[in-house]
Amino acid sequence: MKHTTINFYVKSIVKAQEYIQHNLNKQVSTDKLAEYVGISRYHFHRIYYAYTGESLQQYARRIRLENSAMLLQASGESILNVAFDSGYETHESFTRAFKKHFGISPKSFRELKSEESLELISDKRPKLTISEDIMDVSIKLFGDIKVAYLRHIGPYEKCEPTWAKLCSSPPELMRQVTGETLFIGISYDDPNVTEPDKIRYDACISVGDDFVATGELKTQTIPAGEFAVLRHVAAIRGGFMPSTSGYTESGCQIAAENHILHHLKSIATTLRILPKTS
Repeated sequence: MKHTTINFYVKSIVKAQEYIQHNLNKQVSTDKLAEYVGISRYHFHRIYYAYTGESLQQYARRIRLENSAMLLQASGESILNVAFDSGYETHESFTRAFKKHFGISPKSFRELKSEESLELISDKRPKLTISEDIMDVSIKLFGDIKVAYLRHIGPYEKCEPTWAKLCSSPPELMRQVTGETLFIGISYDDPNVTEPDKIRYDACISVGDDFVATGELKTQTIPAGEFAVLRHVAAIRGGFMPSTSGYTESGCQIAAENHILHHLKSIATTLRILPKTS
């Protein structure tokens, strides 16, 4: 298969995943996704399954339910509103789907302490922790941030090759890098909820509005809004969220990593790697 064809398929898969991520409150059909990426329904179904090991509908259902698990633990929304936000039209249909996926009802899951809920659904997955020695949190307003990125699928701690590949990208991307450039990691999934081989992570470099991605590169825009900016100066030991992730400001929850821009309207966290200072 030609390299250009592979790039097209990979970009189409990521494009469909982005559409699902931006429409978690909707049931998106395979026909709609195939039309969106410009490939026939039958062909795209086969391509998607071959590359990911899941059908489009299995992927969409899993992402919605995993997101709902995070909402149940990290927000004060009613179970019915979480159901609506996850693309379910009734409390009953959401409860059935949640219990089938996690083996426990949403109500029972929410009543568990955070540690108990993680232990329940993460079975033999490694427990990830973060040192919380020094953490500074502030709320800041940022404009849209356009980024070029590559997607990593798998454990967060194995994303280094994706960064190495991004940083060896074509000269047109490297010419975008200045002292103001942001190197951003977008972590979509909680590794205590999502299977390690299905975790999604985007390695990103901020670019100008006129930048056009080529090859394997894609672009996306991190939307403007309020962000919780967290500076963590102690050692990280494979962590995703601190045990004290219940910090709230303006009614919003935050998670923690090295330097975080956390969009206050989103569960996903964004890691901002700042230039070293002497």
